[in-house]
Amino acid sequence: MIQFEYDMELRKYLENELISTSEVTELLGCTRQYIHECVKKGILDPLKVGNKERIYLKSDIIAHINRKRK
Repeated sequence: MIQFEYDMELRKYLENELISTSEVTELLGCTRQYIHECVKKGILDPLKVGNKERIYLKSDIIAHINRKRK
């Protein structure tokens, strides 16, 4: 388990490790519809679902990119 001594450390970690749907589309070079389909098929799993945005772990998206390359 990761522990943070200060709130700023936690904030920095979250800023680096969590990304929105918009950021995912930029990383993958795809559309929001493609991301939505990946979620429906269980290929991607958002951490949080809001009204307009979903939040993903950056490491999950990087893993998806690496799977697509194989």
